Amino acid sequence: MRAMVTPQFGGPDLFEERDVERPRPGAGEVLVRVVAAGTNPVDAKLRANGSSAGLEAPIILGADISGVVEEVGPGVTDLAPGDEVYYTLEVFGPRSNGSYAEYHVAKADIVAKKPASLSHEEAAAVPLAGGTAYEAISEETHRTGWGNDPDPRWGWWSRVIRRPDRQSSRCPYPRHGECRQPGHLERTWR
Repeated sequence: MRAMVTPQFGGPDLFEERDVERPRPGAGEVLVRVVAAGTNPVDAKLRANGSSAGLEAPIILGADISGVVEEVGPGVTDLAPGDEVYYTLEVFGPRSNGSYAEYHVAKADIVAKKPASLSHEEAAAVPLAGGTAYEAISEETHRTGWGNDPDPRWGWWSRVIRRPDRQSSRCPYPRHGECRQPGHLERTWR
């Protein structure tokens, strides 16, 4: 498969197309054909010096994906080949990065079905940036109790962030497979 590889850390001129081995899904994993990959400031920072995050070159960068499930590994029951999905990869560790390629393998529990109302390009722009914004909003409003809402811990943000009962059973900001429900920080939901 084709992938955009950073052979060594440094400037953008070190970004090159290469043929690499296509990954295979293991137990609890899915193989996704990447239709669109999001870009974030963290990608440029990691390209410049990924060793500070424990990464080693050569590396395929990129953290946000929208695509189509091609294969499912053993034990995956809620996703099937042909499902349109989106997600952000694990931020650190051996499974971090890798969206700048034709295919990517991810743990099924971090992958969400893409809303039909979003294009693949729009969906690829959501996970990392959207999850970061969501976390910042929810943590700050919880901390300050700011606003004039029936739930004072959330302020008017609780009206901005869509309620979980109006979403699919999967998190709209797939980040490590869990999402926080406004007003209930002590428990997670999927």
